[in-house]
Amino acid sequence: MPLLDNLTRDKDYLTVYESNDKRIVWDDYQHLYVASAYVNECKFKEAYQIIENRFNKPGLQEKYKDVFSFFEHIDNI
Repeated sequence: MPLLDNLTRDKDYLTVYESNDKRIVWDDYQHLYVASAYVNECKFKEAYQIIENRFNKPGLQEKYKDVFSFFEHIDNI
């Protein structure tokens, strides 16, 4: 499958995200995957921006409180 053939590394996933590829349904899980890929690339600010923008409503903040907690313990955001 062409899309899956393009997704072999974290950087590939980031490229697909940054190009706003319409072949992906950008749901909550996809945003978590992208944030994780940024963390793996030591791009914590970008990762946190995705989390903050996607999960900024109180119910989502509660649901993903462990994710927010992870970023609270990183110094260079």
